[in-house]
Amino acid sequence: MSALTQLLERYIPLVGTELSRGTMRVSEADISKFLVSVGRSPLKAGGQPAVAPVAMILALGRVQVVPADRYGSDGLYMEVPIGDVRSVAGETDLQVLNEFHADDTLTISRGLIDVIQKEGRSGPMVILEFENRYQRQDGVLVATERYSQICR
Repeated sequence: MSALTQLLERYIPLVGTELSRGTMRVSEADISKFLVSVGRSPLKAGGQPAVAPVAMILALGRVQVVPADRYGSDGLYMEVPIGDVRSVAGETDLQVLNEFHADDTLTISRGLIDVIQKEGRSGPMVILEFENRYQRQDGVLVATERYSQICR
């Protein structure tokens, strides 16, 4: 049985399921650290709770849903590495629906939404499509992130 066949057998039953879930309280210090890491000025103290930058969503999902030590050298994570399947990042689509602020608690859930088998120029491949959902403590959906992982 080929490694791609094993991958299909492992992932097809998981379509439509939640693979992981985590929660994270966002602090002003978190927002300031993120701003500094992308070359912007940190927050100034006082006033209303700070609005988190949109791009911070992507960083939170990577840290909270997938532990850092589970990433491969290609920067991707597979639930169950299978044989000599290689993977690369595919397309990412982020839709931000609402703001989140310092002191909000976000629930980040990661699910598998589709498994697609294709024949490419260099042979067969499998595309795994995932979705991260970011929800505030009041139940409001903040963002959805859909991304794919291409496996050969």
